[in-house]
Amino acid sequence: MPCNEIRLVSVPDMGYNVTDLAHGADEDGNGGIPCRGRGEVCYRGPNIFRGYFRNPEKTAEAVDEDGWLHSGDIGVWTENGALKIVDRKKNIFKLSQGEYVAAEKIENVYLKSSFVAQIFVYGNSLQAILVAIVVPDADHAKVWAAENGKENDDLENLIADAEFTEAVQGDMKRIGKEQKLRGFENARKLFFTAEPFSDANGLLTPTFKLKRNAAQAKYQAQIDEMYADQLIAGQAGLKQGEEAKRE
Repeated sequence: MPCNEIRLVSVPDMGYNVTDLAHGADEDGNGGIPCRGRGEVCYRGPNIFRGYFRNPEKTAEAVDEDGWLHSGDIGVWTENGALKIVDRKKNIFKLSQGEYVAAEKIENVYLKSSFVAQIFVYGNSLQAILVAIVVPDADHAKVWAAENGKENDDLENLIADAEFTEAVQGDMKRIGKEQKLRGFENARKLFFTAEPFSDANGLLTPTFKLKRNAAQAKYQAQIDEMYADQLIAGQAGLKQGEEAKRE
């Protein structure tokens, strides 16, 4: 629209820069598609909203001092001048080894598995691995149960069946490999639930987006259990020091 300006802004933490000339290349710069820059998509113009009602802090997060609305979408300019959305900026966090992770990107990869209906990927800066809460697809679970001689195909029973959960995890690994997830982007531990994420249980917004803080609060006990045997960053050295002292 003539009333709008659109620009890309570099997001160095995620490796997206307006100077990039290829998208999807590997670490050595091989492969990928040609482009004319990558970054967060920003809009400006008289039709852009003025801000959140009586919420200046939230407004300042979305609209910068120059009037650019930061969408949270990561886009690339293609060679013919089109804008292509390729990722999301929000919900990125750093793991203990310093790697940045975009949770929504990983969730969208795993949702390509026929076994997965919904998923919440979690990690934090004190841990080296990702964990996930998985809601299996009930219809596909029934198909799997019939093919594998499971008499009771109720999802509540299947998520307690080791053979079923291994099948789900195996397919997620396959999808992750196909979609070229890096090692640290793989969810190493999973918790399965038959309760869907919904607006009714407070885990989805009215537009069906996951409420990450609410999901974390609901499944904090399960998250803690999955991390129970993982050393928190820095504790390995302390533990070794304590053992040496005892010796």
